[in-house]
Amino acid sequence: MAKILSLFILFASLCAEDLPIVDCETWVVLDIEGAIDPEVAPVVQKFQHSAGAVFGLTALQPPVNAAILKELALIGIDFTFTAPARPNLETKAPVRWEGGVLFISDFNRKAEVFRKWLEMAQFRPSKIVIIDTGNQPKDEIEKQMSQIEIPCRTFHFIRKFRYTDRQ
Repeated sequence: MAKILSLFILFASLCAEDLPIVDCETWVVLDIEGAIDPEVAPVVQKFQHSAGAVFGLTALQPPVNAAILKELALIGIDFTFTAPARPNLETKAPVRWEGGVLFISDFNRKAEVFRKWLEMAQFRPSKIVIIDTGNQPKDEIEKQMSQIEIPCRTFHFIRKFRYTDRQ
């Protein structure tokens, strides 16, 4: 029941924000900033059925690649069939494309690397929807996208408070 309630709250907030219509020319990005809430999986899966590309993006360091991919698989998210073509980027610090997730690292600015990738892409999305799993609101990616005239909306995934009894 709690899962249904939190999903209802999420979809209600998305609708209240006038979520853009997601079509085959839309890219949807799961912005990963730590532990991934399993309740985001149905939202990602829904977008995977209608968006042109759905993939992950994170500034977490490359040593956690395997852990993030395992966590995604455990909650039922698989980007391998919905991610766009692998980016070939030259950046200050190495970036890695694995399992449909772009691992940017803390030494690169996420928004700048993402913009650079889009500028190099052969397909230009008509719009971008970002599902932000972090605690801090960020609008840097939206600013970068506005500079290259791609509409972008960020929605923060609503997490519910969880308490674990350690007895």
